Amino acid sequence: MKTFRTINLLIFFSIMLLTFKMPLELIKSVAWVVKHIYVFVEFMLDEIISLTFDTDRRTTEIIVFYLMLGIGAIMALAIFSYIADLCRQAKATVPVWCVEQKAQLQSTWQTSPIIKKLKVVGSIAMAGSFAAMVALS
Repeated sequence: MKTFRTINLLIFFSIMLLTFKMPLELIKSVAWVVKHIYVFVEFMLDEIISLTFDTDRRTTEIIVFYLMLGIGAIMALAIFSYIADLCRQAKATVPVWCVEQKAQLQSTWQTSPIIKKLKVVGSIAMAGSFAAMVALS
């Protein structure tokens, strides 16, 4: 019995680890790609400005720094405006969708037969008791 509980705990913690680890790995891989793109763009700008304007190394680095700062600021502004637009759309559409779903559920519940209602209530009770058994065992 003790080994069964240990196995259940190991499975639970493994799933929890994957739940937290996978998004972090995804963020790391995106950051790795963005870093290499940033280095490549910086190198290309450095070479283009150096060859085009025939500037010394320090001046080229300063020009590239301010160009990259401007590009980053424009990208941050675009992302901020996109997120603000998404928030405005969500504020307009989510409450309406919730009201529609509630009305649909009420009409479905009221028109369904008593057997179907008992099945729904029974399955919710069984799932809740199963979850309590798993959590407390």
